[in-house]
Amino acid sequence: MSNKKGKVIYFFTTKIDKIKDLMGYKEGKKFICDIEPYMRTYSDIELDKIANIEQKLQRVLEVNKKEGKLVEGITEKEARDLIEWVVQRDREILNRKKDIKQNSLWGDCGLSQKIVSKLLIDLKLEPRISDKNPTITGKGLGGHAFNSVSIPVKDARGIARNVDYLIDVTYRQFFLRDEFSVSDRFVKDKRFGNKVAPLAGYWCINMPNGKAFAEQILRDGFIEMTPENAKIYGDSFILEEQKNIKYKKIYQKGITIPAKTAKNVKTHISGEQYIQWLTDKTRQDYRGINCEYGELENLCGELLQTPLIRKKEIEKNTYKYFEESDKVPSNNEKCNKFDSFYGK
Repeated sequence: MSNKKGKVIYFFTTKIDKIKDLMGYKEGKKFICDIEPYMRTYSDIELDKIANIEQKLQRVLEVNKKEGKLVEGITEKEARDLIEWVVQRDREILNRKKDIKQNSLWGDCGLSQKIVSKLLIDLKLEPRISDKNPTITGKGLGGHAFNSVSIPVKDARGIARNVDYLIDVTYRQFFLRDEFSVSDRFVKDKRFGNKVAPLAGYWCINMPNGKAFAEQILRDGFIEMTPENAKIYGDSFILEEQKNIKYKKIYQKGITIPAKTAKNVKTHISGEQYIQWLTDKTRQDYRGINCEYGELENLCGELLQTPLIRKKEIEKNTYKYFEESDKVPSNNEKCNKFDSFYGK
């Protein structure tokens, strides 16, 4: 091979590799959407702010219940801060079992759902205990567990409304590139090294705005349940089921099947229809909440306490300590006795 020809081949090979890398399909990547879960720690001051939002939410819920209608709400930022804290606490607990930045959390959706449900209930909210079946497909029970919840929000104009949030901390398991070789689900797709598991994540990123949706929910663990977001999420599971049925009919061991690579794949189900299903109590799978919370508390300890519950417990124990010591505490003494107000 001449030196000139070698340079030309090297040039084009390098260019192709760069294009693949930019597209996010570089060989060796574990996930087809390479977004890491966002994790953070909270300072005592930040936890105190969450406790204040929690207390405000409880007052709002009491007023709305007394009035028999939606008249009050917290701000949208406060609502997102609360949900973010729930997700972060869930991730902190799950991370004790597995490194969630590296692991897909395959099979951990039930545990995640229970943790989220417990925290939302302690926030005085009413979480929906959902599962892919029957919530989305309307069939049977089981498949993939997740949550959604409504929070009363009041905007700058003083108008109150319920905002729905979809919470799925383990959705990343449907974006694995090649860990399903024993499930007869491989199909041929040159973008993924000629093989890809046609799970929900694959269909998600092939939908209109699907990649942006995937990046947000995989990073944050939750997303507002708008009609557009609900359609992408719901379609991903409907398409997974429809395509799996199709592939299973024509699959033969040792043979790969060409997968559709066309963009804008979607169903005829509307986002509004998905929201109706996602919020319909008759389509929930309440098995998810029938767990022994005592077992969860043994596993998670104080991590399962909301900031307000923890704050009240620490205050109670603080005053109890000084009452038993027959001494009136000063503020400095309280701080010295309990170095970290929300210590774990």
